[in-house]
Amino acid sequence: MRAVSSGRVVLLSGTFLAIASGAAPAQTLDCQRIRRVPVTITEPGHYCLARDLSFGSTTGAAIRIDSDDVVLDLNGRTLDGSAAGSATEAAGVGSTGHSNLVVRNGTIRGFRSGVELAVASAAAVEGIRAVGNTMSGIAAEGAGLQVRGNQVVGTGGSTIPGSRALAIAVRGPGGLVADNLVVDTEAVAGSFAYGIHATGSDGMVIEGNRIANGTLPSGVLFGIIVPFSRNVVVSNNRVTNATHAVVFSSFGSGTYRDNLTAGVADPYPAFDGAGVDAGNNQ
Repeated sequence: MRAVSSGRVVLLSGTFLAIASGAAPAQTLDCQRIRRVPVTITEPGHYCLARDLSFGSTTGAAIRIDSDDVVLDLNGRTLDGSAAGSATEAAGVGSTGHSNLVVRNGTIRGFRSGVELAVASAAAVEGIRAVGNTMSGIAAEGAGLQVRGNQVVGTGGSTIPGSRALAIAVRGPGGLVADNLVVDTEAVAGSFAYGIHATGSDGMVIEGNRIANGTLPSGVLFGIIVPFSRNVVVSNNRVTNATHAVVFSSFGSGTYRDNLTAGVADPYPAFDGAGVDAGNNQ
């Protein structure tokens, strides 16, 4: 069965044992192995990286998912787009219009967006280390998103005019953004940057995230911003060295509770949203 195409190369399925470090359990993966990029996944199934892979193009996606019901496990490997440079418009993993997708367990480095999903519903991004991506580490849109347990480091630095850095950018109702570590999102002088940007995300829960910069940015860094989103819960997050910690803007609404900050000049400003302080914010 042909499910993954790479030019004239057909990638065949196989079974192997992947032993992940840290909290991730060891897994036996009956999967189709991806050995080179670019590839397009065209059928449902379980897919895995067989080795570290590099992608030098400035456009397109290294791995394109063009099917519903796909699990893409990077198997602790690295997908590297850094050869394309700071003006790249390429994505590491991309998909549009599909449902029931999972991207997990590996490093994606040096793309415009590490993971870029515009899905119909039910996508999950878990255990991804998005490092040095120029505009966004993880960008996901769709109903019922789950972005959980990821590490997003050093987002920013695109030389495309007008670019901003959004470490985690989500859009869609009823989602969850939880237990992510976001470090050193680049906010340069005269520019804006965002640790977690949740727009159009009614009913989303944003909890347990850690947003940290080693030093105060020269531009404006929002830890968590919620524009055009109603009834969002923002709880138990930690923000250090930023301009603002939690902001409800552009008619966003919801509650925030149990958030802590350090080195944040104006943690909970009253912008043009309706965020309700439910207590224990510092």
